[in-house]
Amino acid sequence: MAVSPGAEVGVLVLTGSSGRIDAERCDLLAQHGVTALSIR
Repeated sequence: MAVSPGAEVGVLVLTGSSGRIDAERCDLLAQHGVTALSIR
């Protein structure tokens, strides 16, 4: 993963105890200009 030049915000979205990957939350954050990564 590479951060975009000039990016000021990055988010790492971790899964909870359910183990579900929260790709929808990453998409929502990305729509607002945040670099987001979801991992399990």
